[in-house]
Amino acid sequence: MEGRREGSEGGQQDCQLGTLVWHHGRENSELPENDPRRKYKYRVVFGGNNVIDQSYEAATFQDLGSSPSNMAAGKYLDYYSCLPGHSGQQADACQAYIQSEYTGTETWLILPEEVWPAEWRGKFACPVVRMDKALYGHPDSGGMWERHCHKSLTELGFVKVPDWDSVYYHSGLKLLLSVYVDDFKMAGPTKNLQKGWDLIRSKIEIEDPMAFHLFLGCIHRRFTATIPAEFNSSASSPEGSIAEATGMEYDMQSYFIQSLELYERLTKQYYGQTVEYKSVQTPFATEDEMRNSLQRSPCRPDELDKAHTCPWCLHYLVPDQDTKGDVAHRLH
Repeated sequence: MEGRREGSEGGQQDCQLGTLVWHHGRENSELPENDPRRKYKYRVVFGGNNVIDQSYEAATFQDLGSSPSNMAAGKYLDYYSCLPGHSGQQADACQAYIQSEYTGTETWLILPEEVWPAEWRGKFACPVVRMDKALYGHPDSGGMWERHCHKSLTELGFVKVPDWDSVYYHSGLKLLLSVYVDDFKMAGPTKNLQKGWDLIRSKIEIEDPMAFHLFLGCIHRRFTATIPAEFNSSASSPEGSIAEATGMEYDMQSYFIQSLELYERLTKQYYGQTVEYKSVQTPFATEDEMRNSLQRSPCRPDELDKAHTCPWCLHYLVPDQDTKGDVAHRLH
C-alpha cells in the first residue's frame, strides 16, 4: 500500500490499513464445567489497536458508539413475559456485525500468509484486501451494526420505545423487544412470538429462538407460585379462591462459587493461607421470614392494597386492573 493515494481531483484520499487477529475465547465461562452452553469460540477479528492512515500515522475513527439495551429493560421484559397468556424467548444474531456493511473510511486489510489462496503464493509480498463488512474489533463496527439493526426493525413495524436504547414495541403483535448487541430478547402474547421472529428473520439472520434461559451471564427460571386464599385480595377473584402468579428467578450461584474458588486459590498461592468463611445474616428476607411476617402482621388481607405501607409486611399483593390478576411486590 502506498503512503499516499490520489483522489478523483488529485487531492489526498483518506484510507486506513489494518490487520486481522485470531481470537480464541471461552463463552459462558461462568457456568458449571459440565454445562453444554459453556464452549470455546474462535473468531477472526479486526486488530483495532494497530491501524494507520494514508500518512502512516495512527488512524482516527468516527467514534460512532453504540447504545445497547440495559439491565432494567431486560427485567421489564421478564415482567411482561409473566403476564397471563404471555411468555418470552431469546435468540442470538448470527455473526451480527458482519451482517452490516462497513461504511467508514476506506480500509484495507493485511491478510496473514496462512489464509492466502494458493495462487497468491510466490506472486505477492504483502497483499491487502478491502474491508467491506463491519468486522468485530473495529471501533466503529458496533455503531454500524446498531444502525443496520435499527433500520431493519423499524421497517418491520417495530417502534423504538422513547428514552430506552435498543428497546422496541410492535403494536400490532403487542411484542416488546430488547436488543443487547447481538442478543435479541422478546416477550408478549405467546401466540404472537413466532410471528415476531419470522418478521425479524426476514431481514436479520438469527439462531433458533428459545425460552428465556441464560441472558448476560444470568440464568433465568420461570416459575408459577400459588397465592394462599387468605392473601388473595384481588377484587376480581371470588372470595376464598386460590390464585397463581408467574415469576422469574435469577441464578448466578455458579459464577459466585467460581469467584470464591479463585479467591481461595490466589490467597493460598500468594499468602500461603487457607480462607475461612464466617456465617453472616443474609441482607434479604427469606421466604420463611416473609411468610412469618405476614402471619404476624396486624393488618387484614383486604387491607393489602397499593397504599399499604405496614412495616410488618415485607411483600404484598396488588390487584392489576389490566390483567385481572395479582402481582407480588416486595417492600424491601
